[in-house]
Order: sequence, then C-alpha cells, then structure tokens
Amino acid sequence: MPTAEEILTENEQLKNQLSKREQRIAELEAQIAWIRRQVFAGGKSEKMDPAQLELMLNGLKALQAALTGEKPNDRHRTQQACRSKEP
Repeated sequence: MPTAEEILTENEQLKNQLSKREQRIAELEAQIAWIRRQVFAGGKSEKMDPAQLELMLNGLKALQAALTGEKPNDRHRTQQACRSKEP
C-alpha cells in the first residue's frame, strides 16, 4: 500500500502532466483556428495550397494521437470504415 507521501508525489506528477497536456491542447486549438482563418477567411487574395493544408492537418492529427495515446492510423482506419458504410 503506498504511503501518503507517495500518493501526494504521484498526485503532483499527474497534475503537472495534465497541465502540460492542457497547454499543448490550447496551442493546437490556436493552430487550428489560424488554419481555419487562412483557409476560410473571405476575400483573401492569397490562397493556401491544399497539399500544404493536408500536411499541417496530418501533423496536428499525429500530435493529437500522441496526446491521447492513439495510433495515428487507428483514427484514419476508423474514418475510412465509417465512410465506406455510407450509402
């Protein structure tokens, strides 16, 4: 059975991990918001290359998968399976 000190130490470590993940999520959400503004902002003369957008989104998906502990290909396969079931 862990001692009270061990539990407090583990609790502090978990709080630190959670804080870092929350900060990273906020950073990723800010990046997504920027991408959306770049892609969907009306009246912009400069357009983003779709291939460049795809690279950025793949990078964000990989980071999200790393944060959630999911393999990047798992989500892709799930999305493909859902699309293949659509009429």
